[in-house]
Amino acid sequence: MASFSSCQAIIGIQIYTPIMSASIVSIIANAAANATTKPHRTRKVVSKPERPRWITLVRIFFKILVLLIVILGLVQMILMLASKSADSSGVSDFEQQIVEAEFSMKIMRNKMPIEVESSLKIMKNQMQV
Repeated sequence: MASFSSCQAIIGIQIYTPIMSASIVSIIANAAANATTKPHRTRKVVSKPERPRWITLVRIFFKILVLLIVILGLVQMILMLASKSADSSGVSDFEQQIVEAEFSMKIMRNKMPIEVESSLKIMKNQMQV
């Protein structure tokens, strides 16, 4: 350890002996030598096995095919929406079906009493015979 004089102890300055400074220099030199000799870690590259050419072409073909199907589906949806918005009557298919059902119910309601009367007549005729 270093020796201190009374003046140095009051001021708080430490003076190292040459032995201490030589050991510090050797530590720094060893650290520098170790830093230069150790290589940095590098990532190991794992090479993938190369695929045959025909598999690559088939994969590209199917990707393009799927992309075309998706685009055609989107175009079809847009055309359907455009045709519905261009409908001039303003009546949707659901409302039209409701109107048709009401009309058929009205016709059936008008025919029901006639059928009931005719079936009653047939039953009376069978009873009398």
